[in-house]
Amino acid sequence: DPLGAGYAALEANIGYGKNRKVRDGKFSKWVAFEPHVSHTGSNCDERYRVRSGDVIQAALAIANEVSHLAGASSIPGAEQFSAASVEDALKLKSGTIHRIASELWANRGQGIVMAGEDENLQIVANYLNSVLGNEGKTIDGTVSPSKQSQGSLADMLDLVADMRAGKVDALIVYGTNPAFSLPPLWA
Repeated sequence: DPLGAGYAALEANIGYGKNRKVRDGKFSKWVAFEPHVSHTGSNCDERYRVRSGDVIQAALAIANEVSHLAGASSIPGAEQFSAASVEDALKLKSGTIHRIASELWANRGQGIVMAGEDENLQIVANYLNSVLGNEGKTIDGTVSPSKQSQGSLADMLDLVADMRAGKVDALIVYGTNPAFSLPPLWA
């Protein structure tokens, strides 16, 4: 949740406010696919509620559509995530995936695709940012990567394994709900 408790929440909020001049009719469009209402999602122009494990389907369908718009083929191994099949599976209005992909393509080099903690979802977001020409313009993961995260997903995976093995008697969690914020296979 980049506007809520994300790694760079202050930076994201400043950027959001700077590019959100609604009275002037000039503003960035935000679209979210998420399993629960986040601070970011509640401020989006479009929000699609999908199960945690289904966010990747929406991302792959959008990536496949963007690939086609770029004149490339579908992502290898992800051909089954067509816009129509994902819209049907997620109960989205027909044409939603293609429209979002077309808007991203029309604004290439001017947007950012963001993902949560799921590594596969991050890979799709990185792919989209690359194909859309955002890398080095609106996002830069090589020259000035964000180093704000103090957590370790590997350590979290170890904790989950320890919990499943009965090695943890009690766990106190503050400010988050791992059932909603962890990738679906971890929760």
